[in-house]
Amino acid sequence: MTDRQAPGVLNGVRVIESSLLGPGHLGTFLADLGADVIKVESPAGDYIRQMTWPIVEGVSLLHLHTHRGKRSVTLDLKNPAGRQLYIDLAATADVVVEAMRPG
Repeated sequence: MTDRQAPGVLNGVRVIESSLLGPGHLGTFLADLGADVIKVESPAGDYIRQMTWPIVEGVSLLHLHTHRGKRSVTLDLKNPAGRQLYIDLAATADVVVEAMRPG
């Protein structure tokens, strides 16, 4: 047995996730199955980073659990340049998980 994990069934699948709390678990599940999940956060960051205790080094355990196995990028979707970067990023994805409120 080696320390290296075998690739999951979703190895090679790219997922862009822009959601808050609940749908984040879908991205985690896909990451657990081997997908490359990229979480898009606003410049203010995901509010679950600090919404629940315990807080470890400034980040809640809920955030660490919900977003394990994901990469993240910060984009200001209220800015036209940020929206274009999001569109460009989504164009590289196999799946987009989006659950943000309008605006």
